[in-house]
Amino acid sequence: MSLPPEGDAIQLSKMDVDSSQSTGSAVDVPDNEALKSIVEGMASSSVDENASGAKPKADAADSIPSSSFAKTAIKKQPLCVLVLGMAGSGKTSVVRRLSTYLASARKPFHTINLDPAVKSVPFMPYIDIRDTVNYKEVMKQYGLGPNGGIVTSLNLFSTMFDDVLKLIAKKEDHLDYIIFDTPGQIEVFNWSASGPIIAGALASVYPTVILYVVDTVRSNNTQTFMANMLYACSILYKYKLPFIIAFNKIDITDCKFAFEWMQDFEVFQDVLAEESTFSSNLTRSMSLALEEFYCNIKACGVSSFTGEGMADLVEKLAEGAIEYEEYRAEYEHLKEESSKRREEEKKKSMDKFKADITADGKEPISVVRDAIRNETEMLVNNYQSDSGSEDEELDADDIEETKEIESFQSFLRQQKEKAEQQRAHKIREQNHQAE
Repeated sequence: MSLPPEGDAIQLSKMDVDSSQSTGSAVDVPDNEALKSIVEGMASSSVDENASGAKPKADAADSIPSSSFAKTAIKKQPLCVLVLGMAGSGKTSVVRRLSTYLASARKPFHTINLDPAVKSVPFMPYIDIRDTVNYKEVMKQYGLGPNGGIVTSLNLFSTMFDDVLKLIAKKEDHLDYIIFDTPGQIEVFNWSASGPIIAGALASVYPTVILYVVDTVRSNNTQTFMANMLYACSILYKYKLPFIIAFNKIDITDCKFAFEWMQDFEVFQDVLAEESTFSSNLTRSMSLALEEFYCNIKACGVSSFTGEGMADLVEKLAEGAIEYEEYRAEYEHLKEESSKRREEEKKKSMDKFKADITADGKEPISVVRDAIRNETEMLVNNYQSDSGSEDEELDADDIEETKEIESFQSFLRQQKEKAEQQRAHKIREQNHQAE
């Protein structure tokens, strides 16, 4: 059975809601006589309860749970999922499989492609960076290689990311998830400027979760596993957002060994004890530093080929959305601190300016007027003196130029006379030879 694409999933969910509202199958509305009998029965029962000393029942509004009012009061926001990972880990395939799962579960979503160098994507993106930035033209214009072109393209696209937020805002009321597919060059989000700009812009408006995809097949090697964990740790502490590790390709290799290495330090040490190289010793020392990182991280195994583990992944994403509220408070606190610092710096600069203009004990306006007057007089005097000197210089230059013109004209006359004499001499010689 073929699953509908993401746009159809959104349309179907809207049609279901509209049909339930139009047919009235969910709630049957009673007529006026039925309402009258219900009200009279409620009044009589309340009188009997008051007479017997029982507490009166709450009315219909009080009987509704407060959570329903909270849901209507709080504006619905989609969960933004930034899919990161090393090259070849299967990020795009995970995005495709997650899109298929959400479509089958009738959860509205949108996908956004942030890879400028990809030729084609196996999903229909709502926003595509290739429509805005030409990756090959960036390479030609700036003289860059493939990796440099991708990083520069992301940097250029991040300068227009406010337009992306505006497009998302138009659909946010009808979406549950927004999935971002990123390029294989992990340095874009590890040290480049575009990564923090994109993640910070999303996290300041919407709940945001980072999904780090790991190639389970390659992670059988302890050194590759440790390199992936170091990258994941650096991204976690750099962005300070809910972080989930998805071990991909579990249809080829089971990810139980990775969970054991993360949860049991001694098991990982036993594997490293079989190796005696310098890199194994370095990996052993780094694993000690990552023990706290393993304790607080969420991880799951998925298969982008068979779809195994997608339900667990969606549950982890829901937990990350709840965890984001703690990060939101920290973001708000950082915003307030930065705004306070800007206000203090502005106040200090104004105080310094006032202190400078009142240093002579005069009124500030008078000091400014005197400064403007003095500067104007200086400019006028300098202009007059410069104009007089320029006139003198022009007179001397004119005299010198006149002399040069006269000498050049005399030189031309002399040359002309010499040419005529030579011509006359040749004519005389020719006549003498003819005789």
